[in-house]
Amino acid sequence: MNEKDAMDSELPQAMQEVSDRYRDLFDFAPIGYFRLDAQGRILEVNVAGAALLGLDRSTAVEQPFGQFVAEKSRARFAELLDDALRGNSKQACEIELQRGGELIYAVVGAVSAHDGGTSISLRLTVTDITHRMRMEDALRESEQRQRALLDTIPDPAWLKDKAGRFVAVNAAWCRFTGATAGEAVGKTAFELLPADMAAEFEEKDRAVMQSRRPSRCEDLLSDKDGRPIWFDAINSPLFSDSGEAVGTAGIARDISERRRMEDALTQSLSMLRATLESTADGILVVDLEGRIVECNQRFADMWQLPPALLVVGRDHDLLTSSRDQEIMKSVLGPLKDPGKFLAKVAELYTQPEASSFDVLEFKDGRIFERHSLPQRVSGRPVGRVWSFRDVTERRRAEETLRAEAEFRRAIVERAADGLCVCHEVPEDPYVRFTVWNESMTRITGYTMDEINRRGWYQSMYPDPDLRAKAVERMTRMRQGDDLLAEEWEITRADGAKRQLQISTSVIHDSDGTGHALALMHDITDRKRAEQEKLEMERRMLHAQKLECIGVLAGGIAHDFNNILAGILGYADLARARLPSSEPAREDLEVIKKAARRAADLTRQILAYSGKGKFIVEPVSVSRIIEDARKMLEISISKKAVFDFSLASDLPAVQGDASQIHQVVLNLAINASEALGENSGTIAVSTGTVRLSDAECAAINGHRGLREGLYVRLEVADTGCGMDEQTLKKIFDPFFTTKPRGRGLGLSAVDGIVRGHKGAIRVSSAPGKGTTFQVLFPASDQTAPLSSGPSVPSKSWRGNGTVLVVDDEEIVRNLAKRMIEQVGFSVLTANDGEEAVELFRQHRNEISCVLLDLTMPRLDGAGTFRELRRIDSKVRVILSSGYTEESAIAQFAELGLAGFIQKPYQLDTMIATLQQAVSEEAAPVAWERAGGSGISGGETVSAPTKDATATPQPACESRTVLIVDDDELVRQSTQATFMLAGFSAVTAADGEEAIRKYREHQDRIVCVYLDLTMPGMGGKETLCELLRINSKVRVILASGCDEGELAEQFAGQAVWAFSHKSEPLDTLIRRLQEALERR
Repeated sequence: MNEKDAMDSELPQAMQEVSDRYRDLFDFAPIGYFRLDAQGRILEVNVAGAALLGLDRSTAVEQPFGQFVAEKSRARFAELLDDALRGNSKQACEIELQRGGELIYAVVGAVSAHDGGTSISLRLTVTDITHRMRMEDALRESEQRQRALLDTIPDPAWLKDKAGRFVAVNAAWCRFTGATAGEAVGKTAFELLPADMAAEFEEKDRAVMQSRRPSRCEDLLSDKDGRPIWFDAINSPLFSDSGEAVGTAGIARDISERRRMEDALTQSLSMLRATLESTADGILVVDLEGRIVECNQRFADMWQLPPALLVVGRDHDLLTSSRDQEIMKSVLGPLKDPGKFLAKVAELYTQPEASSFDVLEFKDGRIFERHSLPQRVSGRPVGRVWSFRDVTERRRAEETLRAEAEFRRAIVERAADGLCVCHEVPEDPYVRFTVWNESMTRITGYTMDEINRRGWYQSMYPDPDLRAKAVERMTRMRQGDDLLAEEWEITRADGAKRQLQISTSVIHDSDGTGHALALMHDITDRKRAEQEKLEMERRMLHAQKLECIGVLAGGIAHDFNNILAGILGYADLARARLPSSEPAREDLEVIKKAARRAADLTRQILAYSGKGKFIVEPVSVSRIIEDARKMLEISISKKAVFDFSLASDLPAVQGDASQIHQVVLNLAINASEALGENSGTIAVSTGTVRLSDAECAAINGHRGLREGLYVRLEVADTGCGMDEQTLKKIFDPFFTTKPRGRGLGLSAVDGIVRGHKGAIRVSSAPGKGTTFQVLFPASDQTAPLSSGPSVPSKSWRGNGTVLVVDDEEIVRNLAKRMIEQVGFSVLTANDGEEAVELFRQHRNEISCVLLDLTMPRLDGAGTFRELRRIDSKVRVILSSGYTEESAIAQFAELGLAGFIQKPYQLDTMIATLQQAVSEEAAPVAWERAGGSGISGGETVSAPTKDATATPQPACESRTVLIVDDDELVRQSTQATFMLAGFSAVTAADGEEAIRKYREHQDRIVCVYLDLTMPGMGGKETLCELLRINSKVRVILASGCDEGELAEQFAGQAVWAFSHKSEPLDTLIRRLQEALERR
């Protein structure tokens, strides 16, 4: 038998074996195989196919396969069968099958076959992909866990003989390799496939046949187009009846999609694990029974769990496993409230759909936030995810932030200044506040809710113009022009006006919305204080001006009056010697009038400075005006008409009639000049007005006014009027709007009125005339009927000798001539030393001494004392160019016989001599009637005809040391203290004061100390005095405000402070009371 015959004889057997093997593959293949007739009835089905339809193999035969196809898949299935019957290559499609009431998904492949003869049957492969489809749905639903399952595809299958030649291949194999079944049968893999792939298959076939056992592997192969495809291949040996390996049978399932899904799943799980491990939260995943499915390391670290307790599996049920006690001990032990923890866990396991959040507190101070959410797959809860976050530091930081925020809020709320934050809103009231501290409520009177309801602009700025300005300023601020300490006036809720200093800046929140941050400082009190300070400085400046004017006035009074004394005196003498028919008498009268005008000019300066002579007595202002009426009418313009309206029942005024007369005259002349060349009316009226404290305070430039009844003198004109700038200067000395004016008329009025403790109110406007309203404090005394001045008797003659002492030769000679004219002999001396010597020689002859105040070498005061040492009863008439008060103040304790002011007039000289040398005459007393006017001016009571009072005797044990570098201040202060019964020692500077205090320390009861002096100033002198005697009483005097001095010398032993422009009455009374108590 040749080889061919041998093969022919073996072939049937081999084919039988192959057929048996194929039958085994058919029967037990994992996919369903069906054979159908041309009408679609089932002729044969394998085990997997019958199970797929839910039938037994026997009951499945003869049933139409189409009845198992779902309605929507029947058309596709019919098309598949038609293609197969027409002999097309095997096709596959996905259809839906019905298995009982269940819908399953399958991939169906169909191919037609001839069963011998002309009968045709169909071969179906049915792969159940229901699980895959469901897995894909599950993967799509869970998204985070798995990627969609890969679709399965029909499997290539083949048979090989022992030599490796293909005996049979299926259509799937053909599609993979690109070769037809006819081309493949009888050929080896080397003839059909790439060499490397063929060699690999050959090696695997050889290994299978040698091992005589099936092998399974996954290979990466390339299809006919070069695309790589992963296969899960099963290669089994084929045996002959004798058990010899005669070939191999293989089937390969395309697992490319599965491999891709596995790779993706591996990557996804890796990412999930990395995510779990990288998160800051502890994550625990459990199933519905509480078994641990997954957890990260952070969870173990947070709960400090041993690794052995975290083995994942069904044997480790968190609530019920054998390790429950250990796990619970580790979990519950550190908690403050473990019962609450367990209760929440038990509650959530009974509510699978519930979510939860709570906070866990640990005994060691840690704080965890616990979140719990159900875990869902396909919308169904399959477990629970617990998330634990350690928020200990965050809570501490939040607490710190809360504390800091509370601290900042307290700072904002308790800030002395107002602080607020606002932003614009489109609707009324257009500005809304979100921050508003307590000071804002205090400053504005509104709460934040009230201001948001009423509106900032509407409430703070009721004046439309100011409101428009504020809105415009807000617009510019929004554009970046911040307010920097700008001053605005607002209206409080109670209607009060307040001055605010406002600073703003624009800040933006996270949304970019602009907010205005505003700081508001209430400067109302500061403004008021500044205004008061300015007013005080103005008054100080005015006081200094008055002091300068006073010095000037004193100099003028002395020097100018000395000059006028000769002119007036000799004019009087010449006129008296001429017969009444002599024409020269009229010339002399003109000279006297001119000299008197010069004297009046001096008196006006003295009046303004407060050094004018005030003879205080109850007077009627209406009566004074009536007495001066004729003079008023001849003093004004012929085009002016007077309109008098004088009250007849006017209260009296404590004042000087001549000074008030001067006020009326000056105001009338001023009104006449205001009319100019035009006709007009000057209305003069009197009446009363009661002033309140507020009205008194509102009158500028007049301190010390008190509430009460005032007599009103009003002079109104219809003249040109004055503007505001002119009104501010009308009382300034030498200020005038008249081409030939001296600027002293209204200045004198101001000085006289202030000297009477009165005030002036002025109202005027250009073109509307001017009204002066002079106010004098009303007196409860009755004004006496006016009586003419006493006229000396023309027949009176004196006898004896008068000593005339003056350093001016003209004045000495004039006085000598006047005195001799009435019968006296006269001795003259040109200075004090000469006068003392003459008095020693002629003391028994001299009846009276006419003594000048100011002289070189030995002045008037020194001369008087020397004369009193020689003769204690000497009668001295003081003569001075100064006013009477300034002159006699230095002689109050010595007892003057009289005073005569230069320039001398004959009548006055005779009257003074008559009074001084009369047998009944006593020393004339000038008593203080009240506080000084201004700048040291004195107000004296009018002496009565029987006045016999004398100054209080000076007490050596009650001595006051007066320290001031200004001689006039020293003299006037000395006189003031001496009038009150004190002795006085003066010093011109600090060094002299210390020296004199050491000399007279045992009798000095008080030191009146000027603050500002050259050399050793007041402060240094005070310190030195306190070193000598820590209990010394010191009155510190200055032009500064008393409060300012008190603040400057706080803590130092200053007994009292005194403003130089204020009277010393109160301080002297305090000193007297203190000494009496001692």
